[in-house]
Amino acid sequence: SLSLSLSLYSSTPTYIAMLSLTSLQPSTTFCSSLPSSHIHRTPQYRLSVSPPSPPRLLLTPSIPPRYRRLRIRSLDAAQPFDYESQISERFAKSTKLKIAIIGFGNFGQFLAKTLVRQGHTVLAHSRSNHTDIASKMGVSFFADADDLCEEHPEVM
Repeated sequence: SLSLSLSLYSSTPTYIAMLSLTSLQPSTTFCSSLPSSHIHRTPQYRLSVSPPSPPRLLLTPSIPPRYRRLRIRSLDAAQPFDYESQISERFAKSTKLKIAIIGFGNFGQFLAKTLVRQGHTVLAHSRSNHTDIASKMGVSFFADADDLCEEHPEVM
């Protein structure tokens, strides 16, 4: 049996292909209708090829398998185009309201603080200027009621 081994090397992975051939073997054929004195042997050759073994991928041929380190090639991280993150973001937005508070005195500030803590968007308007207090609380303050209405709050 003749065996041929072919190795193709590239920069990183190594591919090994094996091809195995059996040698050509003569066989004899007898003609039974002829007398034994006229028997002649006709050589016939058979070529048999065994199927090649599947190519193997060796990641690092110089390092034995027991000393190879595990390398992380990808991570499953939430991406902005990820469907699951889009759905959860939509759900979070659908449960939060844009609420306008008219009158930003003591009670208006109390309401705003509570609503901001729950995650709602709060818009405020008052005749007096409470811009500094509103910005510290995370509330958008509008001195003009028309500007507040242009924000299209869901609750006033």
